[in-house]
Order: sequence, then C-alpha cells, then structure tokens
Amino acid sequence: MTFSALKNHWGNRAARLFLFAAAAVLAGHSADALGQQPSGQAVRSCPADMLPTGATCMDSTEVTQQEYEHFLATNPSRPQDATCGANSSFTPTHHWTPSATPDAPVVGVDWCDATAFCSWQGKRLCGGVSQASPDAWRTGADEWFAECRTVDPAACAPVRGARPPTVGSSRMCVSASGIHDLLGSVYEWVADCTSGEPNSECLVRGGSWLSGEESRGCAAPTRLGRLTSVEDVGIRCCAD
Repeated sequence: MTFSALKNHWGNRAARLFLFAAAAVLAGHSADALGQQPSGQAVRSCPADMLPTGATCMDSTEVTQQEYEHFLATNPSRPQDATCGANSSFTPTHHWTPSATPDAPVVGVDWCDATAFCSWQGKRLCGGVSQASPDAWRTGADEWFAECRTVDPAACAPVRGARPPTVGSSRMCVSASGIHDLLGSVYEWVADCTSGEPNSECLVRGGSWLSGEESRGCAAPTRLGRLTSVEDVGIRCCAD
C-alpha cells in the first residue's frame, strides 16, 4: 500500500508512524523494541502519535509544522505564567511555511512556545530531572537521554540543506522504541532549565542538520535563553 493510500485511510501522522515502525524492523529492531512489551508484561497505552519508552510516552517524531499550525489556530492565550510572561507571540520566527512543508519539523520556537504546545496537547516537554540533580539530564534517569542512548549515531548523519529535513526522512535514525530523529534533525527543547527565572537558560538536545558532530551527542550540553528562537530548534513532547 502506498503512503498516499495509508494517509487517506488512517491520517497523515498515523500513516507515518506505520511506515516508521516498518523501517525500524528493517533496521534490525525487534517487535519488543517498537513499544511492545515482552510476553507476560502489560503494554503501556500511549496516544496514537506517541510510543512507549520505559515508564513514559514520547512523540514518535518531532512536532511538525502542520501540527503546530493547528495549535496556532486555537489562538492560544498569553501570557502563560510569570516565567513566560515576556513571551509575546507563539508564531515561529524561522522556516515557517506550513502550507508548503506540513511535514517539516516546526523550528524558530522558544522554550515557552514549546511548553505551551505540549500542554495544549495534554503532554509536557521531555526531561526535567535536572531540577532534582544538576547532572541528572545526562544519566539513565532522564527519559530523553535513556532513549537517545539506544540510537546508532552513525545512522543519524544530518542531511545538509537550507531547510530542516522532513520528519522521519532518515529512516534508519531510530531508537530501540521506534522514536525517530533524536539526533541530527533539529535540536529539541527539554524541561531542564538553570532556574525558574524568565531570563534563565534551558537545554536543547540532539543537535541539528546544521550543527557540528560535537553537538549531536546524547549528552552534548547546549543551552539557550528561555525566550530564544533559532532556525534549528524544535519540539518533541512526552507524557506520563
């Protein structure tokens, strides 16, 4: 069945998830690695656009421009809270062409935009463990780091170009649970910030199609200002 036929039958995101799962099998991951628990264990229930990763659920791909456009169409309220009170707009500042590139990852969003989007979906930003321990974000206690460690970096070489690649286009860059693009697509905001102050810095993870190899590791320490938006930082959500 073609992608077009799958999309017409199941919808765009579900069709991509089906194809990504097939790609993961081709990459050598077992059925258990695609979010199905070993025999005798309960299967965690996750929303259709997410996959189980240990105790939580994680978006199977980075948030697309089409998904973010749906969020903007709800005219989300501002300000969000004291931390994000200075966030005057949710509109992306870079590469924002949802009609032409609906399946490209949304970029040009700041930490407050990313937090608001995930909350709108009933989700949250991944991570947040550094609030308990400053270095926990680069240990197995962190859901993003734990999943990233199952990715083969050699399979995630970035596709150089003027714009971010379509989500899931690197079909072999997949984690043991079937999560795509954790490395080398676009940086992803996570919940780990230096403090709760509006001017604090927050982590972005995974590197991008523009970054050097030293920035594409699972534990690469890259921080940006909470209200900074750049052309290669996007969003991935998690849920409990």
